Amino acid sequence: MPNTFRFLILSHPRYFPLLALVFVTSCGLKYVPVESPQSFEQRRHDAVEKYVTSQLASENLPYTSIAFGESQVIKPISYKLLDSLYLLKYNLENQGRFDKELEQRIENYRIIALNDTNQVLYIENHIFTLGKGDTLEFYSALFQMEKDLEIDDIVLQESVFLPAKYKKAYLSYLFEEAFILPDYAPTQEEIKFYSYYKNVLPSLSKAEKDPFILHTLTLMQLAARIKSTSTSALLKAQTTDLFHGKSYAIKNELFSPILENSEVNSLNEQTITGYTFTYSCTTNGANSLSESASYSMEYDAYLRLKKAVKL
Repeated sequence: MPNTFRFLILSHPRYFPLLALVFVTSCGLKYVPVESPQSFEQRRHDAVEKYVTSQLASENLPYTSIAFGESQVIKPISYKLLDSLYLLKYNLENQGRFDKELEQRIENYRIIALNDTNQVLYIENHIFTLGKGDTLEFYSALFQMEKDLEIDDIVLQESVFLPAKYKKAYLSYLFEEAFILPDYAPTQEEIKFYSYYKNVLPSLSKAEKDPFILHTLTLMQLAARIKSTSTSALLKAQTTDLFHGKSYAIKNELFSPILENSEVNSLNEQTITGYTFTYSCTTNGANSLSESASYSMEYDAYLRLKKAVKL
């Protein structure tokens, strides 16, 4: 399935029209309520969703808005200077002080800001899905706009194809939520898990990245089932599932000590490259006869199976 979102990315240069900060009335004084930051943020989110929907109207690709990340606001230098003066004024007023010279400086910088040809930029990180059926493509993209809420630029941060059944797990992964006890804050073990499995992503190609993320989500679901993120617990649970699924026919299991394979890099740092151990089990075979088998198991540093050799 092609990357269907890339046609949305705009290539035209950024521009910075004048920011209107003054309400003009023709007949005396008129009260104009100030929009709250929360309301303006919601309007920006609505603008992004409307834009994506309109761009995909002819593509027959169902679009689902998932979430928005933290907004970024990029201000011209004149606005930053004005902000610093207002902050100083606020602190003085809290002390019951008034600075006439400061008031004049604020007025001067306010005029400069009003005439600044640069514009305040708002960048919204939007997570959404495209597609239908058993497979979805998840996107994380940055949408840039100005106060007129016209989308000026789009930066695609990440896209990944996943089975639809992993949607909930992927959102937990994306926002680094707890997955062993979902109603609580993530534990230090879960935070370390996310860090370990996400740090390797920049070194992977697109062809490698999607299967790796799917593997990570599978490990998260396995960890939730066994209530542990420890390497030994995950290796043992994966091995049991590999040979027996969720069967209850296993009579006896035996794992040898798990050995860490490692190497020393050019900086004389030792890194783990994988794990090896022997797995033995007895199961109920045909006619209720017991069957025994042993396997030499090898996994890589990210707990992906490399070899399972019957002994």
